[in-house]
Amino acid sequence: MPTVIDFALRRRLREAQAIADLTGRVGSKPAIDLNERKSNDPTAFSSIVISLIAPGRNYDQDGASSTRQALFRFEIFSLSADPGILLKEALATELQTKPVAAIDGVRFAAGFVFGDRPGGVDTIGELRVHRRILDMDITATI
Repeated sequence: MPTVIDFALRRRLREAQAIADLTGRVGSKPAIDLNERKSNDPTAFSSIVISLIAPGRNYDQDGASSTRQALFRFEIFSLSADPGILLKEALATELQTKPVAAIDGVRFAAGFVFGDRPGGVDTIGELRVHRRILDMDITATI
């Protein structure tokens, strides 16, 4: 299987204790997934959905470089505003201040917050779900 930055990033966040402690669970795993939220069960909150916005492929004289500077969106879903803000802070801290990580053949460098904003409140069945959006530039080498 080829190295995929998205998969390594998801694994990194699931394994980061400060983040895992703030997320709900889907099955036995922290509720951190790619491109979709897996469950509306209250035990699955707070959760993070990771989406690749821009792949950030760099090119040099030899063609595509192994270093990528990608823009990722992290949508944080919580049952009230405060847990979402705490999870957003833990996420940004993990990716900005603990950049040295090698996971599944991907080496991460420091991440930078590009955007941070509230994403509104939705009602899903009986749940009131708060959304927070964090966009980050993440540099990685495969």
